[in-house]
Amino acid sequence: APSIWWIDRDSLLGEEFVSAGTRAIAGYCDNLDFEEIEKDLGAKLTDHDVEGIILCLNAEAYTPSRREMENYTDCYLRMNRQHNRLKRLRLTNCLNITGSGIWRLLGSPMIEQIDLSLVGEHESPELPHPTRLLFRHVKDTLYSLIEDDALKHLQLPWSWRTNPTRDIAALVERYNKMWASRDVSCLKCHRDLPSDDERWLNVGAGCERGTAQLFTCSKCLKHYCMECEGDNWENIMS
Repeated sequence: APSIWWIDRDSLLGEEFVSAGTRAIAGYCDNLDFEEIEKDLGAKLTDHDVEGIILCLNAEAYTPSRREMENYTDCYLRMNRQHNRLKRLRLTNCLNITGSGIWRLLGSPMIEQIDLSLVGEHESPELPHPTRLLFRHVKDTLYSLIEDDALKHLQLPWSWRTNPTRDIAALVERYNKMWASRDVSCLKCHRDLPSDDERWLNVGAGCERGTAQLFTCSKCLKHYCMECEGDNWENIMS
């Protein structure tokens, strides 16, 4: 699927509004992965930048009425349900954000993957400095996506997984309950996922180094057990 190759430094860091041409290209994108832009640029992005990009990706010829705007939250929930097209969001290298910009995804029925780890593929999950991401800034959005039951893959920052607060642990518990309500099996061996002593997402003592969500490939979002091997005799989920 098309992604964010069209994003450039000027449109993010210098211009208040993205050009009509950029909007037209963005309209065909459903995958927002910041690993595809320069690492230094990603580290400079603000919450305002991220919010603007998400808004641009979901831009439609829609203007809420004054009556709709009287209930701000309900208005944007309605807009997101009708016009959101973004399916994947990976905030790779966005080290300068607190997470407030992703509220534009509140209530979206389209989002399948959210990666808040801020690190790229095959990189250490531990950041060199404490993350600026604030759980209170993303909590409502994450809960709304879980309730809509479209989410397939959730990756949280390493520090949240290893030292979860009570609120983070509660969110993960709700996420695991969402998966428990689904009928999922390994695409290769067809065993039911997960087994009685396994969970889709672990935090705290049950979180191994580098391990995020189990049983779901972060690229294709298909489901495999932790034992099945691929054509190269390596574990599919390794």
